[in-house]
Amino acid sequence: MRFPLIPSKLLQGCTERLPDTSLQIALRSLQKDLLHKRGSLVNLTAQPRESAKKHVYVIGGSRKELGSGWKQLSESTLDTVVCFDTFL
Repeated sequence: MRFPLIPSKLLQGCTERLPDTSLQIALRSLQKDLLHKRGSLVNLTAQPRESAKKHVYVIGGSRKELGSGWKQLSESTLDTVVCFDTFL
């Protein structure tokens, strides 16, 4: 994903609404890198592709959580769709 092309207010709003704390921390780290124009995980010189679409869709995924026991992991599949307008 080309994070520099997503408006910072949109990215911040999505980060605040995330129920998963680890994803919030990761996105805040990316936002900090973008703000300070440094970082190894983000291409800071991203440009839109010539044939870029207006919207980017993030579909589904999975989530693993530690269960009640130390070795019990529960995994759930996400059925969400999030649409980002890249030209706001």
